[in-house]
Amino acid sequence: MSGGNWCYTPAGDETVNVTIRCTDSCGAFCDESFSATFAINEAPVCTPIPDTSFFQCVPTQVCLPVSSTDAMAI
Repeated sequence: MSGGNWCYTPAGDETVNVTIRCTDSCGAFCDESFSATFAINEAPVCTPIPDTSFFQCVPTQVCLPVSSTDAMAI
């Protein structure tokens, strides 16, 4: 706890179970529990195209298919 806030730094994708206990000056207490699930964003993965050579007499546009995937894309 820090300043009335629960603070945690996840090490990766994980779920943590947390129990917070509040205690008064007479020793009475209460417990509350919750779970926090962390899904760490990972960079998208690009699918490279194979190396290709082109011979052109005049400059013209060349289009090649490219793709990528992103597991966290919404």
